[in-house]
Amino acid sequence: MAKRGRRGDPVAQERKGHPGRRRKSVRAMVAEADRIAGLLAQAPAENGEALAPPVLLQDPVYAPALKVWRDLAPELRRTNRLGSVHRDQFAMFCVYFGE
Repeated sequence: MAKRGRRGDPVAQERKGHPGRRRKSVRAMVAEADRIAGLLAQAPAENGEALAPPVLLQDPVYAPALKVWRDLAPELRRTNRLGSVHRDQFAMFCVYFGE
């Protein structure tokens, strides 16, 4: 029985590089990752307080996450469930919950 369809050419495909729109989306993803990495490098609190929201949450993209932080953080601090060690994990939770 004969094979149907076009045969693959892996050597030629490697030489083509990124066909179609793939190159643009990869560049956009790398640019966004670099932007977020820059924000993470500035991770200290916004006002010097150890449990204030990270600078990353000040980005307009993360406005819902900042609202979650400001709603939940005071109660978690009051009940001693949010320490400075948990700050980054809580920020990730806020981002995911905000989405």
